[in-house]
Amino acid sequence: MYPFIMIHTLSERGINNINRGEDGRPKTAVIGTTLRNIASSQNCKFILKEELKRRYDLEIGEQTPMIGRYVSDKLVAGGVELKKAEEHASAVIGTFVDLKKREKVVEKEKENKGKRKKEKDPLKTEIIKIQKTEMDHINSLIEKIIDGYIPNKNDYHFLKKNTAIDIAMTGRMIAKKPEYNVQASLSVNFAFSVNDITNNQQDYFTATDSLKLEGSKGSGHLNYFFYSTGVFYGLYIIDTRLLIENLNGNKELAQKTIRQIIDVLATSSPSANKNRCADGQTWPSYIMIENAEITPRSLCSAFQVPVKGPNITENAIEALEERKACFDACYGKIESIKMNTLKREGNLKKLLDYIQL
Repeated sequence: MYPFIMIHTLSERGINNINRGEDGRPKTAVIGTTLRNIASSQNCKFILKEELKRRYDLEIGEQTPMIGRYVSDKLVAGGVELKKAEEHASAVIGTFVDLKKREKVVEKEKENKGKRKKEKDPLKTEIIKIQKTEMDHINSLIEKIIDGYIPNKNDYHFLKKNTAIDIAMTGRMIAKKPEYNVQASLSVNFAFSVNDITNNQQDYFTATDSLKLEGSKGSGHLNYFFYSTGVFYGLYIIDTRLLIENLNGNKELAQKTIRQIIDVLATSSPSANKNRCADGQTWPSYIMIENAEITPRSLCSAFQVPVKGPNITENAIEALEERKACFDACYGKIESIKMNTLKREGNLKKLLDYIQL
């Protein structure tokens, strides 16, 4: 198998709002010359990570901007005086970020306090990725401090060589200690609808006041819900050599992880608004896995012109396979395997067995 694995998916989504913007409407982008619905790569990676964590016995770490506040709150709850707790919390933060730069940020926040409605939490940082072994060290240190232990500098140098699956996939950057940086082995596109949308639709809804107290009339609540429908194209690219490297050369674990990724992509959906929009939860109607020798490439150009109905999914599959055939004719054939539920071709087991590192 070649080093780059490309996973293409086409998923039919009924009424849904799987990734909304600040205005509550489904996110959109112009592709070609027409408006499409999108689901951000962050949205797609989030459900992938959560499902891997839920389904499998994998080492998945934490990511949070609040590790300092977490440490401080735990120490205070254990009886440590607040000022001391915050000092220990700052020391833990210092493992990941430059404290001198943070002090300058905090001072600037204090200067602008009158101009801001709320002062920034000095123990809040940018998002930090912490693998499980490091989180275990932090929790152990918290317990020891509560029991009276006085930490030394070495207690705050607890970064480990990566073993976490999520960090191996999505990477991590620690500017203070670049030797612990991990380059992401997984690339994800902004999934987008292959069909165009004139505008997002809206549902005017009401909720009943079941108590119906004396004097109340009409509904207890009314509002709007924005939604869309479409067939979404998704692309996931895995650099297998980098994934193996990120897992310290463990090829068996890398192969197992890729198979689990494919399994999750085939049988899960973003969870946003799932209780309101059950038909937004769907499995891909079509999955194609390619493996490339030199460098990966997208097939999104198949949908520069929006796919029309009435058989949008069928037409989208045809457009995707035609675009692949065009690339193969000019650049050389890329090996692939597919599952097409519309024609009952292939199956999930064959897709998983195809991955042989």
